[in-house]
Amino acid sequence: MRGKFSTVIIAALAGWAAASMPARAIMICDCCASKAPAACESACQRATKEFCQPQIVLDKKSKGKPLNGVNLKYLDLSGLAPAQLEKVRKWAEKERRKAERRFRKARLMILWGHKDKSTFGPAQAQRDEAIVNYQHIMRAYRQAMHEARRKD
Repeated sequence: MRGKFSTVIIAALAGWAAASMPARAIMICDCCASKAPAACESACQRATKEFCQPQIVLDKKSKGKPLNGVNLKYLDLSGLAPAQLEKVRKWAEKERRKAERRFRKARLMILWGHKDKSTFGPAQAQRDEAIVNYQHIMRAYRQAMHEARRKD
């Protein structure tokens, strides 16, 4: 069972990130991992190892594949305003489209003979992981929107 404390941390960090920066600057940190990136240190210091959940933080230099490498199954976005939730949703959709684009590019490179077929497996696995994490974000988004509407 996940604790109420971790829910508050995630909601506060998600609200801070979504309200203060454009959607492209959101980053998801896995504080349970043995070595978190430097941008995640301040957010992960607030979270205890007892309540390991992904943290949504802001990172101006965020590059790469943010929907890969972290399990978002227990992501909780409750407590955010609908406008903040909408920014998180748009960011997640943009990152999912990027993952699909990378997969299609890898598939075309293989079809054209520019890459070996052995590169297709990892590209497909990364795309699948990004889609699963996108679905977790959308589940958390729907739950948070339902709670926000119920409060009104």
